[in-house]
Amino acid sequence: TYSGKTWVKNGTLLLDDDMSNVAVSKTIVIGDGVGAAGSARLVNSQPSEIPNDANITIHADGVLDPGGVNEVIGGLTLVGGQVINSNNFTLTGDLTVNASTAAVDIKGGFNAVSMVLFDASASARTVKVVLNDAYTATAGVGIKGGAGDDTITLTGATTGAATGNDLDFIITGGKGADAITLAALAAGKDVIVYTAQTDSTHSKYDTITNFVAVPSATDFQDFIDLKAFGFTGNQQGVKLVTTGVSLDAANAVIVAAGSQTNFFVDTGVARGVAVWDSGPDVYLFVDANKDGNFSNDGDLVIKLAGVANATDITTADLIFA
Repeated sequence: TYSGKTWVKNGTLLLDDDMSNVAVSKTIVIGDGVGAAGSARLVNSQPSEIPNDANITIHADGVLDPGGVNEVIGGLTLVGGQVINSNNFTLTGDLTVNASTAAVDIKGGFNAVSMVLFDASASARTVKVVLNDAYTATAGVGIKGGAGDDTITLTGATTGAATGNDLDFIITGGKGADAITLAALAAGKDVIVYTAQTDSTHSKYDTITNFVAVPSATDFQDFIDLKAFGFTGNQQGVKLVTTGVSLDAANAVIVAAGSQTNFFVDTGVARGVAVWDSGPDVYLFVDANKDGNFSNDGDLVIKLAGVANATDITTADLIFA
C-alpha cells in the first residue's frame, strides 16, 4: 500500500477502485499553484475512494470533485481552488484556508457534522463556502472568515433532528461585506460573533439572512455575540430608531448629520445597540466606541435580511457578557 504523497500537478486523477478507502494515500495535494484554474483535478467515480483520515491540500489551480457520492476525509487545507459536487462529502477534521492571492470556492455543500473549525481568517481574498447544518456537533462548528467579502451559506439538516440545546455554527465573519445565510429549515442555535468595528461598517456591512429573532417550536433562536465590546449596565440594551437613517444609491447606510449625536441614547440612557426598520429588513447598529453617538468610522452596522420588525430584536438576541 502506497503511503507517500499523492500529488495531482496537472490533469485529472479519476478514482475508481472497487475496494473502500484505498484508492490513494492519506496525504493528497491537488494542483501546484502554477497551472490554469481547474487544470488539476481529483475526481471520484464511486463512493469511499479516499482514506477516511486523509488530509488534502488544494492549490489555486486545483479542484476536488467527490462526484456527489459518499466520501469521508480528515482535514482539508485550501491555498485556493475549488471543491465541487460535495453534497455527500463529510469532513471529520478541520478546514483551513491559508493566506493566498487566490480565491476559494466550495460549492454544493458538505457535511460539517464532525468538523471542529473552518478557519479562513488568514485569507485576504473572497472565500465562498456551503456547509450542511451540523446537528450532531452540539458544541458548535467554528467558522472564521477572512478580510475579503466572504459568502458563508449554511443549508438544511442532513443528519438527526435539531433540539434547542444544539449549538450549530459559531461564525466570526472577519472584515469585509460578508454574506452569511443561516439554515432556513428547522435548525439549532447559530451565533454570529463581532469583535471589532471594522468587521461590518456602514458601507461594507454584513448581510445575515434567515436570522431567527423570535424562536418557535422548530426554529431555535440565533444570537449576535457582542462580548468583545465590553458593554455593561444600561449599555446592554436596545434602542429603536425611527428617523434620521436612510440608504444611499450604493446601499450604504447614511445617518443624517443631525441624528448622529446621541444616536444610541434612549430617554437619557446610552444603549449599546440601536435598530432601524428598512422595508423587509432590519439594520442593527453597535456603539463600538461606546460614546452614545454614531460615526461611520467608530461604529458597526449589520443588516438582518428578512427580519420582519426592528422591535423583534431584543436583548434576548444579543450576547453581551
